[in-house]
Amino acid sequence: MAISINSTRFPVSAREQYFRVARYYRKASFFIRHNASDPRLSNLLNASLADFQAAIKLLPQPAHYLWLNTTQNFTVPVYFYPAKQTQSSQQQKICFIPEWREAVMLVVDYVATRDDVDVERLGLGGISYGGLLAPLAVTQEHRFAAVLTIDGMLNLQQLLETEFPLSLTKLASSGNRTAFNAAVEEAYSVPGTSTTFRWAVDQGTWLFDTPDDPYEWYEKTGAIYLDEAKLQQDSLPCLCWLGAEHQLGMVTLDWLVDVFDWKTGNSTTTH
Repeated sequence: MAISINSTRFPVSAREQYFRVARYYRKASFFIRHNASDPRLSNLLNASLADFQAAIKLLPQPAHYLWLNTTQNFTVPVYFYPAKQTQSSQQQKICFIPEWREAVMLVVDYVATRDDVDVERLGLGGISYGGLLAPLAVTQEHRFAAVLTIDGMLNLQQLLETEFPLSLTKLASSGNRTAFNAAVEEAYSVPGTSTTFRWAVDQGTWLFDTPDDPYEWYEKTGAIYLDEAKLQQDSLPCLCWLGAEHQLGMVTLDWLVDVFDWKTGNSTTTH
């Protein structure tokens, strides 16, 4: 439908359709990640990016699209929206890594060079697993005024252990990779196994680039975590949010404005 709309005459209608189909393609890939070599994964990614970029070109203030180079042999794709107005991991096969903060630091370095950015009012938001990655990043990157953790967590590995059957948790703790992988494969193939379990295995092994080794996925999740010692390195105001998504934008943005005003001395509110 998006391409059938005259974007010159009806830019808002065309833009919304492009955003809608970009989201559809992105969500569709969630259901075919059991086979990491499925060509539809890259096809859906490319289609989603193409439609998303078509949409942002129709914004009243189009975003700037650029790539920033890191020192860790990967690049960071950035959509920068000037004043008044999931891609790297999949395209570069980087997936979730403990050094994720490097990408955050690089983006802050970039925005700090711009005269249209108030570096005293920078916030970092993490959604889903980003609810762990964002607060973890600000333990090393201290130029933010606030951090948002939407569905925050401290340790995915510990969360998995509470969700696994007891027998699987014991195998994970024992370090028996072969037995653990065999147990996961067996549980996955049982007709009565929950869709949630199957999706978690597919999603986790795909995002951590361990398609044939669930145990390696389990191990990698243990390298990315927050504990008391790390939290002591972060003194930023933090908003942790779960549920009530219809109010998410209102509450988080109002909270950010309040924090920014407090940070710059324009509010008596304490945090």
